[in-house]
Amino acid sequence: MLDLERQVVIDVLPDRKAKTLASWLQEHPGIEFISRDRSSAYSKAIRTAAPAAVQIADRFHLKQNLRTATEKYLRRNYPKIKAILKPPAEPKPTSEVKKAEEIKVGKPLTPAQIRKSRLELAGMPPTPPALPVREQKKEATQAARMELYQQIRTLHRQGFKQYQITHELDIDAGTVSQYLKNAPQPRVYSPGASKLDPYKAYLKQRFFVEGCRNAVQLGGEIRTQGYSGGNSIVTQYVASLRAELANHSPTESSIKSLAEFKLNQSKSKVATPRQISWWLCLPGERLKPWEQAQLQLLCEADAEIARAYGLSQQFSELIGSKNADSLVLWLWAVEEEPISEYASLGWGIASDRAAVEAGISLRWNQGQTEGGQVNRLKTIKRQMYNRAKFDLLRARVLYAA
Repeated sequence: MLDLERQVVIDVLPDRKAKTLASWLQEHPGIEFISRDRSSAYSKAIRTAAPAAVQIADRFHLKQNLRTATEKYLRRNYPKIKAILKPPAEPKPTSEVKKAEEIKVGKPLTPAQIRKSRLELAGMPPTPPALPVREQKKEATQAARMELYQQIRTLHRQGFKQYQITHELDIDAGTVSQYLKNAPQPRVYSPGASKLDPYKAYLKQRFFVEGCRNAVQLGGEIRTQGYSGGNSIVTQYVASLRAELANHSPTESSIKSLAEFKLNQSKSKVATPRQISWWLCLPGERLKPWEQAQLQLLCEADAEIARAYGLSQQFSELIGSKNADSLVLWLWAVEEEPISEYASLGWGIASDRAAVEAGISLRWNQGQTEGGQVNRLKTIKRQMYNRAKFDLLRARVLYAA
């Protein structure tokens, strides 16, 4: 609990329950403005214990709500987005002709081709290639999540309450609540960072543009620039560049400069739903050129994505404009052609409309809370880990310098 005028912590409560906050407010009457996040428990406690106080929904949390809704929408439509941003490669038209010519001239077949031919003659479909280990693990994880989802839904249909399902399956209450609302979606993983990532653009410039193909020499050059990884990573990466060169992609003539190459490299990757959600919510001038290009491609290819982009931009501008009168226009726009995720966001805002309008128009917000005091609280908690209870934590937060 902070005094926003004096910018000091005035109390620390043991939990986030409405009853706890209501008791504290009853002991401290006369508060005129209360800035809070979007918690319904806080809203209920303030209405009960301090009905005369003006509730102010924090702008940071409003933007966070927008980005969360946008990311949910993008995850639901991610297969369609991937198809737009990176369509499947077309098969080479000459491959079948080449195979026919090889058989025609009597070129010896490989053992794999012989096995495939025998299966085709026997009327049996060829064995599909095994998935990579990582993909197999992802599929197994999703199958386990779907099995748990079916168990939760079955118990719920049989009349079990949420807390009973929690005890019956020995799982977290949040998981039960989440799975009762929506089925688990396959998770989208992005590759982890590598020590070589900052130097890949330089290596491609040297390899494709300047013609240096020696992995040892290239590794020595990037070490002088600060690279601290192993030699095998460099060797493997240079080998992948040789494979690209052998497949004529990219051609040396298509790479005119390092800047152009970086742009092509960025375009070759399909961004994750989390990354694309920032594209929809941020102002266009804050996006990189390749991000603007891919966002434009998405909006031109799909009308619903274009509408989601428009709703996200309107809400972001509304929060920054400090003009609460435009909120009702945005709520009407959400109702015209509802997208489920934005409709849910609109319903939550409409039910908390007075606080949202106050958050847009008034100067009070939780910047000092989220930016400074929360970080300080977490630091003190980590210093006290497994050593003390809440009473000492409260005393340190209130009185420690």
